[in-house]
Amino acid sequence: MKISIISITKDNGPRLALTVASVRAQRLPAGVEVEHIIVDSGCEGSPEVESARRRGSIVVRTAPAGVYSAINTGLHHATGDIVGLVHGADAFYDSDVLARVAAAFGAPEAPDFIYGDVVFGDPSRPGRFGRYYSGAAFTPQSLLQGFAPPHPSLFITREAMLRAGDYRTDLAIAGDFDMFVRLFSPTLGLRWKYIPGASVMMSKGGLSSGFITRLFRNTSEIHRALRDNGLPHSYLRILTRFSKKIFPRND
Repeated sequence: MKISIISITKDNGPRLALTVASVRAQRLPAGVEVEHIIVDSGCEGSPEVESARRRGSIVVRTAPAGVYSAINTGLHHATGDIVGLVHGADAFYDSDVLARVAAAFGAPEAPDFIYGDVVFGDPSRPGRFGRYYSGAAFTPQSLLQGFAPPHPSLFITREAMLRAGDYRTDLAIAGDFDMFVRLFSPTLGLRWKYIPGASVMMSKGGLSSGFITRLFRNTSEIHRALRDNGLPHSYLRILTRFSKKIFPRND
């Protein structure tokens, strides 16, 4: 089994070094290998990018064109049976993440994709984190309120990813939500499974982390994703997510 890990970066510097270290620290079961693809959208290769390349990571350079365009570039270069993400400012939560992923996909009646939990914190300070974002209580019906599982916890077979298609690049911050809408669509008929436990420590301050951004731009893009995929799309229903804590969190 080969697992492709895609890391997108744009001037992440020392944080990228922590990302790469967390990939290399994975304790892999026999017969499992990792392909690490770094999509560098910076103007020039940073020392951290060059160091990762020299140590075996695949580096793909591309002009800055948004997060989802960079992810698509990584997907197009991936050759693994399974594909996952750990962005250039984040890190795997522990050294057994990919062992758990391999076990999930190696089991009888294996799913087409899995998801789990993430934590928010500083990857340079292991064990020090704040909010815990769990996908345990998620159901496909949650999508109608604008809730999706934590995107960095997604691992998917390459075949299922090809069936789902690329991330939408016309959505600046809700392309991952749109992807989950498609993955859970009965049309694709994919099998999924929730795997308990954190897989990624996410740095704070992402594109959609600010309240104003989530209230206006993200809400609008979520509405578009639901509408364009033929699902019920109510602004009022989506806005209720700001008053309900459907997913367990440690706030």
